[in-house]
Amino acid sequence: MTQMTGAGKLGRVVAVLCAATLVGAGCGDDDSGGVGASPAPETTVEASTTSAPSDDDATAVDFGQLTYDAECSLLDEIVLVDGEMRPEAFNSDVETLVVTLADVVPLPGREDDHLVHLTCDAGGPAGALTTHIYVVMTDDGDGTPVQRLALVGEADARAVVNDDGVVVVSDTVHGASDPSCCPSVERSRQIVWDGDEPVVVEGGRPDAPPASTPPTDGACVAHELAVGWADAGEVESFEQALVAAGFDPGPLDGQLDQATIDATVRLIEFNAGNPELRAGPDAPYDNLHAEASRHGTVREPVLRVLGVACDAVEPLPAN
Repeated sequence: MTQMTGAGKLGRVVAVLCAATLVGAGCGDDDSGGVGASPAPETTVEASTTSAPSDDDATAVDFGQLTYDAECSLLDEIVLVDGEMRPEAFNSDVETLVVTLADVVPLPGREDDHLVHLTCDAGGPAGALTTHIYVVMTDDGDGTPVQRLALVGEADARAVVNDDGVVVVSDTVHGASDPSCCPSVERSRQIVWDGDEPVVVEGGRPDAPPASTPPTDGACVAHELAVGWADAGEVESFEQALVAAGFDPGPLDGQLDQATIDATVRLIEFNAGNPELRAGPDAPYDNLHAEASRHGTVREPVLRVLGVACDAVEPLPAN
């Protein structure tokens, strides 16, 4: 894989959902997703091998001299000259607006496609806010590449280009109760391929392909789980189900430890578009994600998405 971070160094479908920042791409209308909903990716983020783009591939077109159909603050079009756009009207002693070409990475297995990473720095005297723009460009060899889509990420966005041409973009966004200073909800989106069309889907990737035969003992989990409040046998059944779904919880030891919680968070992110985690009041996905990541709590909807919940699940005691 090749990773593009906020500093400029730049898996299959769970649910096809158009991102609000998606430009110029079609999107399916299937709103379902979840564990087992997609074939296993050939290469996951963790298992991929890092490879640098070849000079020939990355410089066949001068991506620093192109016009991009993407927004940056007050700009609705980005025109790069020598890898930068710095419009005089928005740059002074009191304001800044600069777009910079950060990186270009050929997409593995896709001869004509590249991921272009642009950074947008906009702000005033208190400082500039950076957003990241990831643009898929197709070059058919005539010197005039075509933009396929653009995806905008927040200031901490990072993108991982996988060996199968899938791009995973992760960042942090504001939850319903977050103060303006402090976003807390982790978000993962993927740029995947529907034939030759790139589309954006929500959610991350499993750590490994789902098992064809789940290595579980057939036991279900009858209680919600929390660190310090969980039956070891039920936790082990939960861990086995995580392994079967492709998420590594570490040793199957019946301990709701950090490795198990981390795998749970990745499971939740992978199922970001699953209605089971979206139905009901109070932004349940955000709540489920926060409860797992911050408090080590596994609620009933997560158990049901994983397929390990008993018919009736006892909730955790109220605080």
